[in-house]
Amino acid sequence: MNWFIGLAFPALLACLVVPYLIYKVYPPELKEISNHKELAAQGLREIGPMTGKEKLLVIFFVLAILGWATSSFTKLDGTAVALLFFACCAIFKLIDWKNVLANNGAWNTLIWYGAIMGISGILSKAKFFVWLAKVVGEHMNFVGVNQALVMGILLVISILVRYVFASMGAYVGAFIPVLFTLGLVAQVPPLPLVFLLGASSAYGCLLTHYGGAVGPVLFGTGYVPQKTWWKIGAVLVAFNFVLYMTVGLGYWKVLGLW
Repeated sequence: MNWFIGLAFPALLACLVVPYLIYKVYPPELKEISNHKELAAQGLREIGPMTGKEKLLVIFFVLAILGWATSSFTKLDGTAVALLFFACCAIFKLIDWKNVLANNGAWNTLIWYGAIMGISGILSKAKFFVWLAKVVGEHMNFVGVNQALVMGILLVISILVRYVFASMGAYVGAFIPVLFTLGLVAQVPPLPLVFLLGASSAYGCLLTHYGGAVGPVLFGTGYVPQKTWWKIGAVLVAFNFVLYMTVGLGYWKVLGLW
């Protein structure tokens, strides 16, 4: 609820404005389909009714969602739920093992994500970030610097580095702790910084077509050129930056978070 309350107003405002902003920056070539109902009905007829395997997949998917959503009560491990879901799909032949092996992108993400998160965990246990905070504190002087300015600088850094991260998970695991460390040294209010960086970890991936898991899937359809994708992404990220640094900080000031 703390996350919901803290981000509700700026995030919902972004949800309302962003579609219109994209519509103005990159208007669709086709804005109206007069026979959309007939086309939809024809498509449904071509697809046909759901097969038994498709219905079974829906059941397994819903059970997996319930397993993740209720983990705080049932004490079910999220990874165990995912593996059980995968096992059920394999046992009932809803997916083919050859297709699993051929999904190179998924295996690549799994290996890199696991490695980055593992390194981040080891560094945290070794108190690396505590040491980094001490070193930075000895060499950087934030006395007299406006807190909002410091948070803005950290937010800009968090956005620009996304060009070199090909995974949101890798970015969160490897770089977010460093930004929190810098914020600790700067003695900025923790909750506004948490909300700023939490939001930027999501919208920051819009800069490129590879910054988030869904990006390569959408870009791979080939409808939007890379130059156009990056241009629209830059506009959206700039809008979110201004939104959270103005409306966001003002909203959190009203809530008494800083």
